[in-house]
Amino acid sequence: MPSRLRRALCASVGVAALLLPLVVVPRVTHTNWATIAGELTRIPPWQLAALAAVWLAGLYVHSFVSTGALPGLNHRRAMALNFSGSAVSHLSPFGGVLGMAVNYTMVQSWGYDGGSFAVLVLLTNACSLVTRLLLPAVALGLLLILGLQAPHVLVAPVVVGLAVFAAIATVALLALRPASDAPKPRRARASALLDRLVGPALLCARDRVRTDVRAIVRRSWLRFAFGMAGYATLQAALLWLCLLSTGAHTSPFGAFAAYGVGSALSLIPFTPGGVGFAEAGTAAVLYGVGGNPASVAAAVLLYSAFTRWMEIPVGAATTAWWWTRTKMSRRAGTREITVDTTSAPAVAGSHAYASAEIAL
Repeated sequence: MPSRLRRALCASVGVAALLLPLVVVPRVTHTNWATIAGELTRIPPWQLAALAAVWLAGLYVHSFVSTGALPGLNHRRAMALNFSGSAVSHLSPFGGVLGMAVNYTMVQSWGYDGGSFAVLVLLTNACSLVTRLLLPAVALGLLLILGLQAPHVLVAPVVVGLAVFAAIATVALLALRPASDAPKPRRARASALLDRLVGPALLCARDRVRTDVRAIVRRSWLRFAFGMAGYATLQAALLWLCLLSTGAHTSPFGAFAAYGVGSALSLIPFTPGGVGFAEAGTAAVLYGVGGNPASVAAAVLLYSAFTRWMEIPVGAATTAWWWTRTKMSRRAGTREITVDTTSAPAVAGSHAYASAEIAL
């Protein structure tokens, strides 16, 4: 298949997936598009501007995770990585891989190497995965503590999320355990097997990444916790404000429970970012706690417009800006790589963390 036709086909599939919420949300809430459109058109522009501000604030708080995982990275570049990667990942069935490729190119232009990018990808994805798995359990705990009725649809994500989290935590602890902690015969056999399978070069790269991950987690764990907790709180607040804007007066705790279920369902790999499944789960929880069907449907679609559709044009503009600035800097011959020694951790066996003077 020609490359242009293949790209066009992938983009068509991605756009079709983004349209899934327009189909599943009205079905889940037992309403119709005419009623939903009426709810959306009544939202004044100043409320849309306020929702956009909350959305951007959440993305800024999330940038603390990237700046902690990649020492020397500033918040502006961290948000650029988020926007650019999301714009690509939303438009392709395997968009996560393509988004990673775009981010890798951007990170390289700023002077970072492949090992630093691997650490960034591992830590940011691990934080996102753990948060999405634990959110339903946190929501259920809050509802029980406050004596509120917990939706039955919340039980399955809680059980599955906790089980998967326990398995991932066990694997992570074993993988990050220092080699000196293992018995010597077992360590020798494992090293010999890995040496035959992946070769000495890849084995050294794996050891470097593991060492850097341990050092950065010890240094930036509080930044990771703040970034993910703040991001989840602001995303749930965005959903609650969308509900208020459409006239669905749901409690903030019910909105948080719906957000937790939607976040867990976004891990479903059948569509980019679980699109369609996440919105259906969010709408089901809000509808189950007694929200007005038309208002709930309009709020969920409005929330999806911010968290999915808005990231595409903003990400495209960000990528174009980065590409233009990089190209102009290369033509002018001003691309200079400098080592940021103030924010990079001292990690034995690691290369220096560098940042380019290409202003984004």
